[in-house]
Parts: sequence; structure tokens; C-alpha cells
Amino acid sequence: MFKKSGTFGTIAWGDKMDYRFAAFSQIPMSEKVKIGDTIVTSGFSSIFPKGIMVGTVNDFTPIPEQYFYAIHVKLSTDFKNLKYVYVVSDLKKIEKDTLEINAQKSLNEKTK
Repeated sequence: MFKKSGTFGTIAWGDKMDYRFAAFSQIPMSEKVKIGDTIVTSGFSSIFPKGIMVGTVNDFTPIPEQYFYAIHVKLSTDFKNLKYVYVVSDLKKIEKDTLEINAQKSLNEKTK
């Protein structure tokens, strides 16, 4: 997500892209995007905690027919030169997953 606004999208390595860059998608053209904007993790996934720097906007192009931007992010980590990494285990993952499943079941029962 954008650190400045909290607008979130999806980030992924694209086909045949340089390993130092990723594609940031699903960002609406209403977002004020600037080169150098900081992208951080949103915390919406159970894998990454919120607020970890992912990278910065390297370039972007509007896609008018889709009302979104095509954004390339320069990753803050040079994955080719990593020597040591930390493996973080979420001690509450099972509890969170159970709560999410139960909430979805409850919602499904109410909409029947």
C-alpha cells in the first residue's frame, strides 16, 4: 500500500521483469502517484506485518480504459545479494484463521 495514503493494491514480480522491480496494480487513477512514493506492506495478509517497506515508485503509466495505473516499484531489497534472512512465525495465525472462517460462515448463514 502507499505509505502516505493507505491506498492498497497488489504487488508481484512480472514476467521477464528485472528482479529489482515489481508491478504494483489495482491502483485507481484517483490516487495522486509520484515517483519516489513509498510502498509498504498493508498487513492484510497473514504473512507480512503492516508497515514493512517494499520499495518506491520508479515509474507509472495511466491505463485510461481501466481507470488504473501501471506502476513499477523499485524494490528496497536486493534479493540477489541476500545472505541472511529472518523467518518470522505468526504465533496467532491459527487463531486468526479460525476467526476469519467462523466470521465467513456466520455471514453466509445470515445471507441465506
